[in-house]
Amino acid sequence: MSHLEETPDTGHIQNPDVSHERSDVNVGGILWFGIGLIVAALVIHLLIWELMIFFERREVAAEPKASPMAIGRRHLPPEPRLQLAPGHNMHPEIEMRLLREKEREILDNYAWVDPASGVVRIPVERAKELLAQRGAAPAAR
Repeated sequence: MSHLEETPDTGHIQNPDVSHERSDVNVGGILWFGIGLIVAALVIHLLIWELMIFFERREVAAEPKASPMAIGRRHLPPEPRLQLAPGHNMHPEIEMRLLREKEREILDNYAWVDPASGVVRIPVERAKELLAQRGAAPAAR
């Protein structure tokens, strides 16, 4: 072994002016800092909440009062209105179901279209059968 690879013994060296830390971290200080941070965050949130309530009250107070003539009247927009808007009484799902039932009724049943001229409506499946029996010739107009 070379003399450069050996580690010298330094146990006998004493220097009272130089020392090392006894602990790596101050756990108590970190905990108090965390608690202080949480308390500060809560206080800030409460202050902002109170500020928002103050702004809301100020905004409500700044709104002009409605005219006594306009209080009883309710103006609806002109037709067509959006579904679920005021003045539209039916839910869109119910409206769609009723529309499909009405269409199914038209497609699946016999009915007079114009009794005076003898025009009738027949179910789609029956019309397909008749076309298959007669051959699909284009209808004269």
